[in-house]
Amino acid sequence: MSNEKQLRSASPALELLLRQRSELQAVLARHGIPVEEAPWLVTEALLAVGPEPAAPLSGGRLLRALDVVCTRWALDVADGRQAPGDLHSDDAFGTVLRTVARRLDARRNRLTDEDKAAPKLVDEIVGLSPAERQRSLAEHRFRSWAVVDRLLALATGEVSERPHRSLALALLAGEIADRLDPADYGASALRDLRARAAMKSANAQRVLGKLRAAEEGFDRAERLLEEGSLDPRLRAEHLRLKAALHRARRQLDDAERLLDQAMAIHRWAGDRERQVRVLNSKSLLHEHRGTHEAGVAVCRQARSLLADMPPSRLHLTVLHNLASHQLRLGRAVEAAELLPAIDTLANAHGGSNDRLRIDWLRGLVELALGDASGEERLATVRQGFVDDSQPFGAALVSLDLAAVYLASGRTKATRRLADEMVPLFRSMQVHREALAAVLVFRQAVELEKATVGLAREVARSLRDWQDRAGVVRPS
Repeated sequence: MSNEKQLRSASPALELLLRQRSELQAVLARHGIPVEEAPWLVTEALLAVGPEPAAPLSGGRLLRALDVVCTRWALDVADGRQAPGDLHSDDAFGTVLRTVARRLDARRNRLTDEDKAAPKLVDEIVGLSPAERQRSLAEHRFRSWAVVDRLLALATGEVSERPHRSLALALLAGEIADRLDPADYGASALRDLRARAAMKSANAQRVLGKLRAAEEGFDRAERLLEEGSLDPRLRAEHLRLKAALHRARRQLDDAERLLDQAMAIHRWAGDRERQVRVLNSKSLLHEHRGTHEAGVAVCRQARSLLADMPPSRLHLTVLHNLASHQLRLGRAVEAAELLPAIDTLANAHGGSNDRLRIDWLRGLVELALGDASGEERLATVRQGFVDDSQPFGAALVSLDLAAVYLASGRTKATRRLADEMVPLFRSMQVHREALAAVLVFRQAVELEKATVGLAREVARSLRDWQDRAGVVRPS
């Protein structure tokens, strides 16, 4: 092939095609692919396993992808399709590769231009009112892969502290993705993008406690992945997020099964960061089950995977989880030893909600070590949750304080806390099940029957309700 050298240098993807030439020719021949269709199907397979400019992970994945794409094509075309051509000659296959190269170049140039324009466009559309956003969807300039990708990144960053905003961003991304042309981006790759939008929307719905809507969103994402994705890592992310929905419903065995499947995929792909995210999800399962020793083991495994990676918020989450498990096991000294590193990570990578959670943990550690200043710290954290309109955080810290007061016989202080919790929940329109738990505690306090054990039991009930409802947990 006279121009093989130029094709090899054009992109890693084309170099892979040349290395796998005979195998690719065999797949195309087995499916009876016409010569004129071959470039489009080969390009679809490339984009399905790893959109340009990134190279596919392996030749084996590319061959499997091409087989799937050709099978789908054969199912879609009419019975009277054109006769297959001879793709075994160097000239025929060279024509296929040159057409693939042109299509990849056009896509690469399009994405480069979109990436440059996306920040300004996203700032503009995000700043519009909901009605104005809907009108703007008719404008072609907003319809780009890069705009959708940037909106999804913003939605991911907002889901913990501002889930309503995260949902709005993910839904907007999904609406734009639905308007994109498969001819510009590749049909399979575009279905993956739409699946990502559905997953982010579903996860925000889960955090907001809209579990039925979350389930519908995850089901839509799964259907899109079945039609599109040949990237197992995206499927693994779907499994991890759907596991959180099962956890919210207290279906812990189902959640663990999905996490194990996701972990196996990320191990196969060698993706350590995503393995850590799965392990963080497993750490939460152990917290719900009260299996804190296993939680410590999971967190230590996550730390070992992060050992040579640059510090990030992921490191902060792992250390915070580890310290929490240690504290629950009565190892306050071990938890205290982690606090300086947690503070350093929080200063560099944490947000305001992270700071509240860390101060909460510090206050509990101080009290466990006999330091009375922990009581004042918890009171400050409690007020922080009140000021930030987070009634569950405020109630849970109040119950921790109540346990301290009850242990030292301060019934008046306990009654004051219980009295303040009820109007706080009512003013924020918290669900009646959660309010009922608080009312039970207040009644016990009024009857002077409240105990440290009851305070902890009510706190456990509130945490269980949060998980069933999908409310963001501050601790």
